[in-house]
Amino acid sequence: MRIFLASLCLLFVPLFAKGTAQTAEPVQVQIQSLHRDKAMLTGYLLKPADDAPAPTVLLLHGCGGPITSKGQIASRERAWMNLFAGKGYVVLLLDSFNPRGFASICTNGKRPITAEKDRPYDAYGALGWLRAQPFVNGEKIAIMGWSHGAMTTLSTISEQMIKQVGWTEPGFLTAVAFYPGCVELNKTKYVNKVSLLMQLGEKDDWTPAKNCVAMAKSAAGRGAAPTEIDVYPEAYHAFDNPVGKVTSHVVNSGGGDHAVHSGPNPAARDKAIPRTAEWIAKAFQ
Repeated sequence: MRIFLASLCLLFVPLFAKGTAQTAEPVQVQIQSLHRDKAMLTGYLLKPADDAPAPTVLLLHGCGGPITSKGQIASRERAWMNLFAGKGYVVLLLDSFNPRGFASICTNGKRPITAEKDRPYDAYGALGWLRAQPFVNGEKIAIMGWSHGAMTTLSTISEQMIKQVGWTEPGFLTAVAFYPGCVELNKTKYVNKVSLLMQLGEKDDWTPAKNCVAMAKSAAGRGAAPTEIDVYPEAYHAFDNPVGKVTSHVVNSGGGDHAVHSGPNPAARDKAIPRTAEWIAKAFQ
C-alpha cells in the first residue's frame, strides 16, 4: 500500500474547466439490479461511434444522486463522463436512486439504500449487462464512485461481497474511490480483491481521510490487492466538483444531524484528474 500527501504545487491544464464542450448526449438504458428487489435501474451510456469492444468505466453517484432538480446529469458526473468518453472508453453512469423513488438520501437518518450492502448488487447487475454488450471489452471494466458511490465501490470489490454475490466471471479490473466513508467497512475485516486508488481530502469533515487510511493499512495486512491513496491538502468533500464553492450544510449519516463542508478545490481537482486517468489507463493496457 502506498499513501501520498499530494503536493499541490504542480500546475495541470484544468480538464474540467467551466464551459468545456460536452460530448454527445448519453443514451438511457435499463439495467436490472441483482439486488433482492430486482429493481430496473437507469443507466446513462456514452460509447464510441463504432461497436469495436472498448474498455469501460462504470460510475457510481453519491448520496445526492446523479440527476439535478432540472433533470440533468450533475456537473461532476457529467464532467467525468466526458473525460473518459474522450479517451475512447465506454462510460456508464448508473442511477441507483431515482428508479427506486429517491432523488437524494443525504439527509436521511436511516439510509433506505446502503452503500455497503445494497448498491454492490446494482454494480454487479451493471457489470453483467456491460459484459453482454458487443461494444464492451469484458476483460477491461473499471469501477469508480464518489462518497456513497465510493463506499459502494469499496464494498463491491471486497472479498466478502464477491463471495456473497457469487460472482465467478471476470470482474472489475481496477477501482477508484473518491472520498468514501470507511468506518463501517473497516469493521468487516475489509480486503479489496481489486487494485484500488483512493482520492481523499485532508480537510474532509464528512468522510475523514484518516478512516480510509486506517482501513487500507489493515487490509494490506490481510493480503489486499495493491492500493494507493492520495490525500490532498486543504481539500474538503467533493473537491473534484467543477462548479460551485465550498459550503457548509447539515447531513445525517445515521448518527444524527451534523454540519459538514463540501465543494471544489481547483488545485486538488486538477491533480486528481490526471492521476485518476493515468491509473485507469495503466490498468487498461
